[in-house]
Amino acid sequence: MVMPGITSATYAQKVSVELAEVMDNRIISRLVDAEHATLIVRVEVSGLETGPYHLLKPGRITRATDNLGNTIQADESTYDEYGDHTLLNYRLYSTERRASEISVLEGTIKYFNPTLSNKGLVELDKPADKLGTNILKGKHSGIVVVLLDRKKLQKLKNEDEKAYKQELDKLKKEYGPGSDNIVELDNVLEDSYFGEDNELFFFLYDPEGQVRYLGILNAEGQNLSYGNSVTGNHISYHLNEEPLSNGMKIEMTIETPQAMKEYPFKLEKIKLP
Repeated sequence: MVMPGITSATYAQKVSVELAEVMDNRIISRLVDAEHATLIVRVEVSGLETGPYHLLKPGRITRATDNLGNTIQADESTYDEYGDHTLLNYRLYSTERRASEISVLEGTIKYFNPTLSNKGLVELDKPADKLGTNILKGKHSGIVVVLLDRKKLQKLKNEDEKAYKQELDKLKKEYGPGSDNIVELDNVLEDSYFGEDNELFFFLYDPEGQVRYLGILNAEGQNLSYGNSVTGNHISYHLNEEPLSNGMKIEMTIETPQAMKEYPFKLEKIKLP
């Protein structure tokens, strides 16, 4: 149900938020437990540039009350990714039926603008020269991305146990705070069905979930990956016909504090359907 005529809240940089739609999904059923029906408030954001490196997602709901004075609980069961869409969904649990409107809805919008200067954008040339190393060393202390040569490691594991253990000791140092996962690498190497012949195989330690995107690009900037295999913290990005080479480039976006801004908004008198 589209709700026109709601006054938006406007803040610095002329960022504005307007109500676009309200969806109240109330269910009566003897088959499923529908105690918490879903209430979605969709808003439209304007005043912020959107695109591949200018992304939005719903932030926090800081206050939501109905016209009866009840607090409306936020539904935090769904996680939203960043995107370039200006329509954002804020999910709540339906309030009681006697309520006719949401008197106040306050929350935030998260705006992700990664650049090289704010360390939200990382570009790495000549990836084949970086095998066996943490490519984020000295850049992001809490995140580890170690590029690995899976075929070389499998060959050592099968043919030279001493050299293999020495290589694992070196990698364990590169894994840093994620060094306990070296056991997982040993298990992955035993799986002959994991990964592809042409791949970027790497270890990712990202406890705060800050890495938003990792891509392998050719010289023209085209993404070469078409899928991946994942076991825990070890990931194989499948490349097309072309094996990993120094002609490629790795590009990452990371949600650093400097790359993300949070804008508050406030909407009032939202009629319920």
